[in-house]
Amino acid sequence: MGEFDDAFGSVRKWLVGAIVLYFALVLYGILTGSETVQLVAHAFFGCIAVGMGGMLVRHASEQSPTMAAGVALVAGGLAQFGWIATGSAALGDVATVGVLFGIGLYIFDVRFKN
Repeated sequence: MGEFDDAFGSVRKWLVGAIVLYFALVLYGILTGSETVQLVAHAFFGCIAVGMGGMLVRHASEQSPTMAAGVALVAGGLAQFGWIATGSAALGDVATVGVLFGIGLYIFDVRFKN
């Protein structure tokens, strides 16, 4: 996984920038009351989740916490898009749980690796 660790170092900068942009969009949307900006922020959140989840799945070994984290993030991101399209509260909840579960599994894997 050396290649993954090297790639993740450069991706980490992108991820931090994306998260900062997401929170900036959320804050701007709240302060201005712009539903369009809030919608863009929600879509961007889904893109971040799917992108990070896909990267984890691609580089994870089978049946590992990293694989489960990636799948949960992708599922959460896709549910986010479903929530945007339908307004379904259930899909919103699935998106939240999927992303939180994915983040938790990833932290667990990194923290307790070896």
